[in-house]
Amino acid sequence: GNGSKKYEAAYETIEDDDLSYIKIFNLSSKLLANQIYGRLSKSIVPALMMWHVGSRPIWFCRAGQTTSEESRIQTAVSSLSLNSAESVSKESAVSNEFSRFTRGDTLGKKGLEFRDNLSRFVRDKGVQFMSDRSNKDYEPRLHAGTSVKLDTDSIRKLFDGSDTDSSNDDDDSDSEDDMIPSFPCKVMCSTMPRAIDTATWPYFLFQVEQYSNLNPLDKGDFSGLELEEIMSIHPQWYSELESDPYKTRFPGGESYHDLVNRLESCLIDMEQQVSPVLVVSHVSVIQCLLAYFRNTPVQKCTSIEVPLHTVIEMSPMKGAGWHETHYALGNVVEEGPPSDDDQLPPSPRPTPIWGDHLLHGRKLPGVSSHPSDFSFSNNSNSLKNQSDE
Repeated sequence: GNGSKKYEAAYETIEDDDLSYIKIFNLSSKLLANQIYGRLSKSIVPALMMWHVGSRPIWFCRAGQTTSEESRIQTAVSSLSLNSAESVSKESAVSNEFSRFTRGDTLGKKGLEFRDNLSRFVRDKGVQFMSDRSNKDYEPRLHAGTSVKLDTDSIRKLFDGSDTDSSNDDDDSDSEDDMIPSFPCKVMCSTMPRAIDTATWPYFLFQVEQYSNLNPLDKGDFSGLELEEIMSIHPQWYSELESDPYKTRFPGGESYHDLVNRLESCLIDMEQQVSPVLVVSHVSVIQCLLAYFRNTPVQKCTSIEVPLHTVIEMSPMKGAGWHETHYALGNVVEEGPPSDDDQLPPSPRPTPIWGDHLLHGRKLPGVSSHPSDFSFSNNSNSLKNQSDE
């Protein structure tokens, strides 16, 4: 087309192999690197090879709610009825004492419900993806390069070893063929038990790949503590976090900058897929990944909201950029607090890193957006970059 002719008119063939250069052929289907070393070979070359013109969605969600999270939220909700900031503080202290977050937490009742809703969401969206794909003029081959392949034989082995009740002869129950997906999907999750449980579905089976790089930010000596607790325990370090939440490293743990560096290989794995991708991880990880896909400064990622039991879908747009849509797939508590904000005690002090505590129990979960960069449309239930309007 006219676009290709303009590129050809400006193109200069490089024949001097003493120069450092990278040649790209046919939309990254072939790449020639000459005299490329250091950071260019580690980061730029994989990035050039992972980008393609496919239109697959990438889904992000947090691991489902755990038993300790349920205990904390229920305590917070019940304390709101006392209409006293002091009572909320006391109740929260008691709750934190007996329901400290641990990396080995397993899914609670609401978390299991979200897991089941997530499996149905992926199944329906995957079928729609295959249907939409068949109506397009061009899409990369599904089994191109290192993209995940639909290996039904391996999935059937997973089915044979699963805990599904084969004695159930109810006509409404799913048959084995219904449980075998009809589309490829790369399922990535952290090594945390709650994330593995969220991504492993008893009635719709995919191979789940676990990545330690997708584990949450390591808080080191402060592991299991809320930011409000850290503020009272170590006010001097907390003041450093407030001044620079992106680069301040938790004692014996990581900073967000460290987290971004370890996510690079996982990001390449996501981007190079030509079929749907599901990433089940945690707030800090998804904040960093959303900053990349939104093309917003990564230094501001700590303020990005990541609602619980919500799937964030990223779909590539024509030309450049990603279209973002949020799907709320489950509740967090059985009954929410009063809807009238005047009945609620004072909201907690804002913290340098976003967390569920900032929602103060209001309408958990819900569709949220980054107010400085995005606008929300109630009709489409999606987020759109204002610069594109």
